[in-house]
Amino acid sequence: MKTEIIRDWRRFEELEREWNTLLTCSRADTIFLRWEWISSWRKVLGDGISPFAVVVRDDEGVLAGIAPFYKTVYKLVRFLPYKVLRIMGDFPTGAECLDWILRSDCEAEASRFIADSLAIATGEWDFMWLPYVPRWTGGRDRIRDAAVNTGFHFSEREVLFGDMPLPGSFDELLSSFGSNRRCNARKELKRLFGPSGATFMRCLAEEEIPHYLESLFRLHFLRWSREGQSGTFRKKPNEARFYKTFANEALRQKWLGLYGIEISGELIAVNYGYIYNGVFLQMQEGFDQERGKGIGNTLRYKMIEDLISEGITGYDFLGEMSEHKKRWHATERSGSHIMIGNRKMKNRILFKNNVWPTGRYLKHAEVELFRGECEQE
Repeated sequence: MKTEIIRDWRRFEELEREWNTLLTCSRADTIFLRWEWISSWRKVLGDGISPFAVVVRDDEGVLAGIAPFYKTVYKLVRFLPYKVLRIMGDFPTGAECLDWILRSDCEAEASRFIADSLAIATGEWDFMWLPYVPRWTGGRDRIRDAAVNTGFHFSEREVLFGDMPLPGSFDELLSSFGSNRRCNARKELKRLFGPSGATFMRCLAEEEIPHYLESLFRLHFLRWSREGQSGTFRKKPNEARFYKTFANEALRQKWLGLYGIEISGELIAVNYGYIYNGVFLQMQEGFDQERGKGIGNTLRYKMIEDLISEGITGYDFLGEMSEHKKRWHATERSGSHIMIGNRKMKNRILFKNNVWPTGRYLKHAEVELFRGECEQE
């Protein structure tokens, strides 16, 4: 096998023809690593980002693996800079289930070559930051094994995802809930879609997208402002721009799952996600709580009924499991936030003291590109 590190976008674009073919031949196949996703991400962030993609080819020259990194900068206590590798398209987009893309017939060998290539190039990076790496696809194990065997520092924090398998019918779903919830759900569906004149909608035309998205942004802000917060799209305006950019592509590819409840031409609840490999991936939602208790849940009931009728087999709530998701019978799936560092002296400060790029001390330095990145201890 041979490896190459691609450091300019013109060279990177030559991978377009092979990219999705490799992805579909891997266990990392997710919409968040599609070429279309990464292209939309690049349109939003422009030339302020630099690629650092590690590419592996087999002896016949066929693409065997890609670690699709880009380079950015973090600073420790606003002073000490760190050159950081992150997965393309990861932020600010809402992407999860991030991974290296490895052909399934040569995963171990390709990941080893990626790690060896990164070891040779340690002068160009300090640590890698990979949030929301799934374990159920083997992604976490592949990356961990390659990193540890190469002698890199490795730290991880578990993150739980919520995934709900869909039954064969909507009645079967309702029957799985307790009698009180089942009764309340039917009552609310009858009330809202009866005399009140509400209509369940799905965005199926490109000219409808702006109406749905602007309603989503408004309702999302309205919901969180009642709790004294600004919400995702106010904190991260580039994420709103990404939604506007990628939604059109997702519609063309028949991936877009954009639903709403409308009364008198006004959307009072919106749920945005993607349908990929037979599963609905929920991204964001917004609703006007004053229009009815549990209106967001009511929209989800109608969505699930529609998804089941289309033969969709799963509803993925994605990362950060919650009691709310459990009440929908979502089952836990485990993943990891991963931080990998080479053996430079400056990295000992981070790994010895368990300093993560999500806390108060180590922060993203490129404020304009990544304005509003979520901070947590």
